[in-house]
Amino acid sequence: MGPRPRSFQARLAALLEATQAVASSLDLEEVLQTIVREAAGIAGAPFVRLFLLDEAARVLRYRVGVGLPLEAERDIVIPLGESFSGQVAANGQPLDVPDCRGDPRLRSPQHAATYGLVSYLGLPVQLKDRLFGVLVFNTSAPRVYKDDEVAFLSTFARQAASAIENARLYAEIRQHAGGLEERVRQRTVELEEALRVKSEFLANMSHELRTPLNAIIGFCELLRDSTFGPLTEKQARFLGNIHKGGQHLLALFNDLLDLSTAEAGRLRLHLEPLELRDILESILRDLRSEADGQGLTLDLHVDATVGMLNADPVRLKQILYNLLSNAVKFTPEGGHITVTASQGPGVRGQGPAPDTRPPTPADWLEISVRDTGIGIKAEDLPKLFRPLTQLEPVRTKRYRGTGLGLALTKRLVELHGGRIWAESEGEGRGSTFTFVLPPAGPKR
Repeated sequence: MGPRPRSFQARLAALLEATQAVASSLDLEEVLQTIVREAAGIAGAPFVRLFLLDEAARVLRYRVGVGLPLEAERDIVIPLGESFSGQVAANGQPLDVPDCRGDPRLRSPQHAATYGLVSYLGLPVQLKDRLFGVLVFNTSAPRVYKDDEVAFLSTFARQAASAIENARLYAEIRQHAGGLEERVRQRTVELEEALRVKSEFLANMSHELRTPLNAIIGFCELLRDSTFGPLTEKQARFLGNIHKGGQHLLALFNDLLDLSTAEAGRLRLHLEPLELRDILESILRDLRSEADGQGLTLDLHVDATVGMLNADPVRLKQILYNLLSNAVKFTPEGGHITVTASQGPGVRGQGPAPDTRPPTPADWLEISVRDTGIGIKAEDLPKLFRPLTQLEPVRTKRYRGTGLGLALTKRLVELHGGRIWAESEGEGRGSTFTFVLPPAGPKR
């Protein structure tokens, strides 16, 4: 198992790493295995078992563990209120037994003696008032857990409960979505309602997940800034990795929250007159360093006809940043990215197939982002703006993403009363993403 962390900072860093690992998957079996593995690491306990609650039968059933053979554990069933773990489940409180040998509450003295289970620490795996199970730590020698150790492990148990709940909800949503796909042609109205409920759920879930994640990031920043004392170089590097991972997850939750809120019809724009050139130049400045690092050339061409635009500044920047950051991501070293903006008669975008694009009113603004990147197959173009869609993962496996950015971009453009589309001559021949907006903003 490796040594137990000694300092407060090291223990907290280990806890944050374990929590992040548990929250990194929505597959229930993977989540459960990660819980016991990470729990063993942060507790320094050779034996860790997770018993899940069977609410109907009012018993705990063994589910996963480390350190003990499966055949010794898989049939264990513990009624609530009986033995150590049954008491933990019934009371909802941690139970620390430094040496359980001879304790009348011990469920099976023979089992404990056979596998050398001497000390016992049981923690309720619960979220608010809902119990999911009991997390059990055993060692082969007497051990007394300090109060702060129990507090740290209890925090992990609560995060484990949250991960279990999210995985179960995700499985239910996937199962429900699979059933809806079979009925989509016959039940269009029902499907739309289900998608609305899904969007509201994802919006709520994303908000709930962001709250503890913001706390983790904030605590990490406090530690990284030596608020609780100086850090070693290794600890600082470790906290930097945790902070970077947390920021990545937060960005994912923000995109998911925005998309879900938009799909549920609850995203509101705050319109104001904007100078498009200023916004474009600001975003290009933000991306310049990353582009230079990849040897990319960024060009901006704003036609003299472009005037003021009535739009939400935050959402417009989000649209442009998503398109430009994608262009930087998918353009190989030495490539070229060109941003153009124009307005007035003849505004229909630039590209190989103008007859395939929707007609544009004469006074609308058009913004295009053209790159010399990996390109897109013609049959893949209609899929680009679907949520959670990434094309040919084998070919693009080095370009990590969530599949949410373009779907959110399309929704934000449409909220502004505009349209967006993509063009490409094929693989390896670059892409052009174009959107058009009414200068006066969306119709009320």
